[in-house]
Amino acid sequence: MFSIVLYLIYLQYWHRSLACLGSLFFLSSPFFFYFKRDVNSDIPFLFFSTFAVLCLEKMENGSFNKKRQLAYQALFLLSLAACLLFRAAGIALWVSALIHFLFIKRDRKLVGLLILVLLVLVVFEQVLGALSLGYSREIRAFRPSIVLSPYFTFFMLVDFFLVIQNPFSDFLSKIFSVPLSWSILIFLFFLIMIRILKKRAAFIEVFIIIYFIMIVFVNWPSQGARYVLPITCLIPILIIKILKKVVWGQIKIMRVFAKSDHWKAAALILLIFYNLICIKEIFYFNDEVLLRKENVQLFQWVKTNVREDEHYLFKKPVLMSLMTQRTGLMTSRIPKMEKQWIQKIRRWDLDYLILTKREDQFLLKELEKEKTWGELVWENKEYKIFKTAKALRKL
Repeated sequence: MFSIVLYLIYLQYWHRSLACLGSLFFLSSPFFFYFKRDVNSDIPFLFFSTFAVLCLEKMENGSFNKKRQLAYQALFLLSLAACLLFRAAGIALWVSALIHFLFIKRDRKLVGLLILVLLVLVVFEQVLGALSLGYSREIRAFRPSIVLSPYFTFFMLVDFFLVIQNPFSDFLSKIFSVPLSWSILIFLFFLIMIRILKKRAAFIEVFIIIYFIMIVFVNWPSQGARYVLPITCLIPILIIKILKKVVWGQIKIMRVFAKSDHWKAAALILLIFYNLICIKEIFYFNDEVLLRKENVQLFQWVKTNVREDEHYLFKKPVLMSLMTQRTGLMTSRIPKMEKQWIQKIRRWDLDYLILTKREDQFLLKELEKEKTWGELVWENKEYKIFKTAKALRKL
């Protein structure tokens, strides 16, 4: 259903074949293959947020009669309510809609309806004993590492589009920095504010920026690229709009290039093949992760070589403990925090550090610089296991 809704959104901006290829590109993402096995709130939230965007765009389409516009309005409000119930992140969609109708469309009726929807849902969840849609809980999770948050969030987007580490992702990690990420964020914020005040900002633009800012200031960048899914599917629309106005519209030779859809279709087909390659490399088209060869090898090595009184750092210690009967602590996947983790390894008196080559690439680079803390003792195609200096001294 999500791919159909996304196709209908793309159809508002692109030719039918491009809209179809664009929706197939996102449907072929390794993240959706992952959700085939792990069912959680990502898929329903993604569906209702994209459906809300589609309904709003249809609602403001002047070619429809009043009854049809009212129907789309009702569907938009219901989709918005569903987003708010599924996840606290739904507040970004609500704030974007409030800004859109308050400052751009100046529609007091819809502003009132938006406030009413939020109040009804808050009362509804209070009656059920919930925590006011979880908003206060998420805001209280404000992190001291907020200075690094835009950097993390930009790399969540990179991680979605470039799932497997490659030369281009390595290049981005080298040139990108915390000051640059803050500069881009501040520039985008003021740009969207100017467009809002001039009543030129489209709802999609507002939603992308508001959602991105929300992720920066709450406790989600460490959760992985799945938290940026609601805006990743809309970003291509924004990118092409910018290219048309800034690049293709200003350079005469590029105008002919812009009118052709052949290169866009070819690019999307290549990206779909890239996604399929990623699925093969990551999952081998097998969604039973525990039975994958690399994981079986890892569990066997830990069970054979790690004693019951020794402990490790791993991204999923509960699962590892279940499969090996060896206990450990959880690692962090946040880049640029590696030195703190080396200190924690020493303070916690740990024996092993188990890292994934794809997700923990930043930490692996840091460990290569500081070799005094331990050494590599085992690896396979996906994992590396390091033994700490403290554990080595026991030998």
